[in-house]
Amino acid sequence: MEPIDACLMNHLDAWRKIGAEQLLKQGIWVEWASPQSVKQLQNSINQSLQTTNYQQMTVLESLINNELQQKVIIEVKQEQLRWINLIFARSKKKGKGRWRKIMDSSELNKHLVSYDFKMDDIQTLRQLARNQDWAIKIDLESAYNHVPVSRNLCRYLGFQFKDKFYMYHAMCFGIKNAPLVFHKLMKPVMQYIRTSLQIRCLSYSDDLVFLNNSKEDLQQQIPKILEILTDLGWKISIEKSILTPQQHIEFLGWKVVLKNNQLPMTRERRAETLCLLGKWRRTIEKNQIVRIRWVVSLIGKLNFLRTQFRRGDIYLRKLNKQKDLVSMSRGWNSRMWISKQTLGEIHWWRKTVLNNYPTHLTFQEPEAVLTTDASETQWGGTLQLIKTGQTIRFAVNWFSNSKWKLTSSNQRELAAILLEIQSIGKNFEVGEIKSLKIQSDNSTTIFDL
Repeated sequence: MEPIDACLMNHLDAWRKIGAEQLLKQGIWVEWASPQSVKQLQNSINQSLQTTNYQQMTVLESLINNELQQKVIIEVKQEQLRWINLIFARSKKKGKGRWRKIMDSSELNKHLVSYDFKMDDIQTLRQLARNQDWAIKIDLESAYNHVPVSRNLCRYLGFQFKDKFYMYHAMCFGIKNAPLVFHKLMKPVMQYIRTSLQIRCLSYSDDLVFLNNSKEDLQQQIPKILEILTDLGWKISIEKSILTPQQHIEFLGWKVVLKNNQLPMTRERRAETLCLLGKWRRTIEKNQIVRIRWVVSLIGKLNFLRTQFRRGDIYLRKLNKQKDLVSMSRGWNSRMWISKQTLGEIHWWRKTVLNNYPTHLTFQEPEAVLTTDASETQWGGTLQLIKTGQTIRFAVNWFSNSKWKLTSSNQRELAAILLEIQSIGKNFEVGEIKSLKIQSDNSTTIFDL
């Protein structure tokens, strides 16, 4: 079997066919954040061994030997390296007794240029999916290791184990811009499959999802998809892939139920979230001091679940407010205690996660967009019809209708939406609108609809 060893380079003809030869040849390269970056790294070169744990040492030795066999790394002399990264082993969540070697490139990453980019995610899948679709999922084995590393970067991808030194010459996890490079490389691949087979598909890192409303058509497309990927040099993990069309798959911690058009979280994520909420409930009840960054991590994990629980941000307000007050006054590296007033939010999240009521998987495209606003004296907005492009504008004084007794901005915004919908039906010929998107700068109002 061909070693992984940046093996895509052995299939340049196939990459030339899809117009991505130069992108592949470029691989991952180094872009320094400042002219002083190289000098700063050389002045603080790290040669320490990070673990003396016997199990870690045994596991690392096995993992390193495997990478040597796959020609992902090579043994080098110390003077060939410009930077030495720390390494450690971490057990995988799935697969008892399975480990992953991690190279800690955090110090190196401080000196590399950052780029923002958007990857496909669960929202992409929701936009692509249709009710009653069929799906397959393909996992690329050691996907990052397929990608070559430029010469000006590989000397900084070194590590030490025991008395020997090694260097990556295939892309590895941990480098700041590795996800961006991989995403750019997969983009023409997925586009080629999409256009040549007329299939809906997306990729998140090494997870590829393919959708078709016909089970039989998808079954016939599977060999062609695999042929394209293998011709390009990708190695498929058959064990992790789902190559029989299904109407329910797991993707990024979500259970995608195409048959019933539902999206609940997976059993594993539900259990992990309940455990996390239980720990934080006990922490708050005991008035324990915690790091602000831990609170930020909790808020981030709960915010992620807003895909399923759309009212979620309302039940993070107290946590967010306390976090913001402390971080602004003491900085992000300080500690804080969390008021017991936030326990209501924790209890709401626990009950909601426990129930795990699914949300709709697919989106219904709006036929019109209603944008509203309200002040103490007036309400108004615009209605845009998507199909015709027609825009209707209106503004009305509150005092023209004395029955409204509105004492808060939330009440005014909600009343404005109701009045605008009524006004559209009475005064304008817009036809039957089956799906309406409402836009308001008041999140409470939107969630109360």
